[in-house]
Amino acid sequence: MAKADGLDYYWRPIVFPGAALGYTSASGINNAGEVVGSYQLSNFGPISGFVDTGGVFRSISVPGSRVTEANGINDSGEITGTFLGPSVEGFSYAGGVFTSINVPGAFSTQAQAVNAAGEVVGFYQVGRGPVPEVYGFSDIAGKITSINVPGVTDETTAEGVNSRGEIVGYFSNSAGTTEGFLYNAGVFTPFRVPGAFDTFAFGINGRGEIVGYYLDSPGGVAQGFLDDGGVFTTFDLSASGTYPYAINNNGEIVGGLADGSGFVTTLQPLPAPQPAPEPHTLGLLALGSLGLGLLGRRIGRLG
Repeated sequence: MAKADGLDYYWRPIVFPGAALGYTSASGINNAGEVVGSYQLSNFGPISGFVDTGGVFRSISVPGSRVTEANGINDSGEITGTFLGPSVEGFSYAGGVFTSINVPGAFSTQAQAVNAAGEVVGFYQVGRGPVPEVYGFSDIAGKITSINVPGVTDETTAEGVNSRGEIVGYFSNSAGTTEGFLYNAGVFTPFRVPGAFDTFAFGINGRGEIVGYYLDSPGGVAQGFLDDGGVFTTFDLSASGTYPYAINNNGEIVGGLADGSGFVTTLQPLPAPQPAPEPHTLGLLALGSLGLGLLGRRIGRLG
């Protein structure tokens, strides 16, 4: 059950089998509802990616790497992510084959999402100084283009891309706070959750709906948001932090919680609580209550 703008919402946890003592984070979802993410069985074990197809989990790892994170998946089942090799590298995984993604001259490259056309977006780091420079990128059939908000010199990341080629991410502004952005046809449109200190945009679907998280104060607890044409819905599934990362065309949102589990939700509201019945009505309700057990509990499940 999640709180959002004063409402309660259905949601379902995503936990890789056996990872109860480690963590699971869901990072991408396609329009068929296939979910990708990463998991760790214990605090000191290797980190692997996973694919969740209707509750059936499959682990994926780049051969020879102790760290593989699956971050995005398109409708063809192509997966993109990041792994630790000699350096931090991005990858594409399709047809059982891993292909490395590296921005030339970069110290590290991380691939975050892939759309229906196979366009991959992510970010890369230049240098290893105390304030490294981070830039976004788009990779279309091996042609890599840098993405950088004009005037920003230290951090721009590209995190999500939809079927129309619209890209979302976030950047550090001159005031030292973080804003989200939408990048479309060469134009950057910055935005922030109203009243937020920091806004981080991560996912965008084919309808242009954007998800991510925000902080309402420096070092505050992360809360999720959905931006539908400038109308924001905010939500939190955990008192310690909610991190939405992707949304598909069906409105299914996936992400991770600070307590170590992934989640999926459609932000479908739960029915409002009903007032307690008057004493003289209890007898009438008794007969009807015999069938309530057949309905089951819906809290924690998608409608």
